[in-house]
Amino acid sequence: MDPTYLKAEDRSQKDIKGVIGLSGVYRLEDLKVDLKLSITGAGENFKYATEVNLFAAVFGTDPEVLKQASPLTHVRPGLPPFLLMNGGLDYGSLRKMTKEFTAALKDAGNEVQTKELSRRTHETLVFDILNQTAEPKMVEAIVDFINKGKREPAR
Repeated sequence: MDPTYLKAEDRSQKDIKGVIGLSGVYRLEDLKVDLKLSITGAGENFKYATEVNLFAAVFGTDPEVLKQASPLTHVRPGLPPFLLMNGGLDYGSLRKMTKEFTAALKDAGNEVQTKELSRRTHETLVFDILNQTAEPKMVEAIVDFINKGKREPAR
């Protein structure tokens, strides 16, 4: 979405034929995860809870930098087609971001398809592909999206 990354690799947007987002993060500045740890043993309990910004190690904590790193910031007309997928049991913040991202892409006149797989979580949606146990509907949607991109001429 941010053309500076493509330029750094001597590439342009024309080189991207389509984008598949699986349980994606589209607005980094608002993504925080509550981390809770509870350990019980030998008659003692230990509980720890904190809020973690998962992207701070990569982008830091400056809100403007996080905003600049967010795909929603870079929505504009003329982007390649998108397929955005979430699990029905995915994190609420990620499902909400996918809806916002979808609306922004459509409002800018871009092609976007969405698919929600009802019995999948964030983890199973992503890791089932690696384990070759992905839901057939998911695999079919991805293959159809890729094949459609091959049939259409590049923009």
